[in-house]
Amino acid sequence: MPQVSYVTPPELIPKQGLVIEFPAVSDATAGLFAEELEREVNKALEEGGVKAEVQVLKSRPETQSIGTFLAIVLGAKATVALVNGLSRWMTRKNKVVVIVVKPDGTRVMLTEMDSKDVGPALAELHL
Repeated sequence: MPQVSYVTPPELIPKQGLVIEFPAVSDATAGLFAEELEREVNKALEEGGVKAEVQVLKSRPETQSIGTFLAIVLGAKATVALVNGLSRWMTRKNKVVVIVVKPDGTRVMLTEMDSKDVGPALAELHL
């Protein structure tokens, strides 16, 4: 399985949010995952009646990829919607590995999680 050999540059991590990386896949697959998760998180935000900025970004601008990670600017109410969206997405992609990165550089790996496990794992990040 191709490994991504980079981490999100600190300047691309939202000050009031987080980044979700897909480290164990190719750039092309990471781009697809980022787009799928963006749709799922936006759907959860809409269902919850909250707003947040969700963007697929490139960590290496010289590439022609659609983007390899998801940057999310969160308000307090958006955190619940993020958990819902990420939970639904990870349930469908239960073998995928994601890394959640906070502005302070804290990195937490989530892998093979049931939807019920995502919320407690993200709660540990104190978003």
